[in-house]
Amino acid sequence: MRVNIEQLRKKESIESINFDFTITPDKIDGGQLYAIGAEQIEYINIYGDISAKNSIAANSIISVNYKIEAKFKARCARCDETITQEIYAEGEKYLADRAYDSDKDKDDDETFYMIESNVIELTDFAMEFLELEVPIRYLCDEDCRGLCPKCGKNLNEGKCDCPTKEKNPAFNILDNFFD
Repeated sequence: MRVNIEQLRKKESIESINFDFTITPDKIDGGQLYAIGAEQIEYINIYGDISAKNSIAANSIISVNYKIEAKFKARCARCDETITQEIYAEGEKYLADRAYDSDKDKDDDETFYMIESNVIELTDFAMEFLELEVPIRYLCDEDCRGLCPKCGKNLNEGKCDCPTKEKNPAFNILDNFFD
């Protein structure tokens, strides 16, 4: 979704721009799916507002307040089962002109995205915000037992028949020692 912020930057007749849109699966490329660890997107909703931030460089900073809701299918990192993952995130990001000197009006925790035009693509921001919120790995359950390293059976479904301890092959010669 593209948003024109020219009137907002010039402070003409509007103080903020509200947005609310859904990113459909056909708008997401494979690289973005890989970045969030998803196999299939059900929906990504992003909503919030864009406003001019009061600062020393008055027209240079635009604030984007956002909330994201996403639902997608992913794989458990331990047992490889397909799970449904839901993410809720909210935050604020700042857009600044290339000419903006961040040392004049700087908070240590603020991140500025440099913009060169009056049109911003919120879909790209939404995917970036989402990438920052997803876990490093997905688990179907905190107590997931994973797969047997020998036979590959899902240990959440029960024990496998693999031996729990293997003897060291260096000691095979001692098997017949007492015979």
